[in-house]
Amino acid sequence: MLGDGVEYGPFGTTHYCLSYLAELGMDKTNPQVAKAAERYLDLQKEDGDFYRHFSCLLGLNIRTFVMLGYENDSRVKKSIDLLLDTERPDGGYLCDMHEDKYKTKLVKSCVRGSVKALLAFSHLPRYWKHDRVGKLVDYFILRDGIFKKTKLNEFVNKDMERVSYPITWRANVFEVLLALSRMGYGRHNRLERAWNVLDAKIDEKGRYYLDWTPAQSPWKVGERDAPNKWVSFYAYLAHKFKESSPYSTPSTAAY
Repeated sequence: MLGDGVEYGPFGTTHYCLSYLAELGMDKTNPQVAKAAERYLDLQKEDGDFYRHFSCLLGLNIRTFVMLGYENDSRVKKSIDLLLDTERPDGGYLCDMHEDKYKTKLVKSCVRGSVKALLAFSHLPRYWKHDRVGKLVDYFILRDGIFKKTKLNEFVNKDMERVSYPITWRANVFEVLLALSRMGYGRHNRLERAWNVLDAKIDEKGRYYLDWTPAQSPWKVGERDAPNKWVSFYAYLAHKFKESSPYSTPSTAAY
């Protein structure tokens, strides 16, 4: 909350405020937005990272700056290259603080960081055929979108049980489906159960519910446990991309 560096966690820090403005349609043509964006980009590390290689933050920031009009900025390209160059055995992403958490077994990727990376790449069509992006798509397809890869009857984490907004470090079923649908995988047969989970959140008037929103966020998006226009917007947008997706688009994985 202090604003003198890349503070991570509170929902009123610079990267979140910039992401909220991007959601609301603002971009770098606004002098105040550009001033805040430039200041934040100046805090970037040499390798393109911003804070301790948190993949959720890196993915969130890339999506934000692309939406703000910085896609061709050399600093944003450096962050994109860092995501593309970061390999993990299961195709997902993780942050440094967890990479060596267990010495006796392989550490699984973090679904939250993987979701944010997927969202970022969904705004970057030029990379959709990149091998690293293909591996990330497989990370989700092979778990039917939002479930554990080895226990397909269980959610990958509790985030998938509750729809949250604004888009922060949490993972959401609509984020996964929106990103995959935008990239052409929306009608993949392995995503059917994930769509059912999303559509269970709709009321009789066709409005989707918001389960959780951070009380500390300066952007008040609506009440918890109530129909929400932002969740509804993204759910319907995901469905729109789904309908234009090729039928049962194959990923690069061999089943």
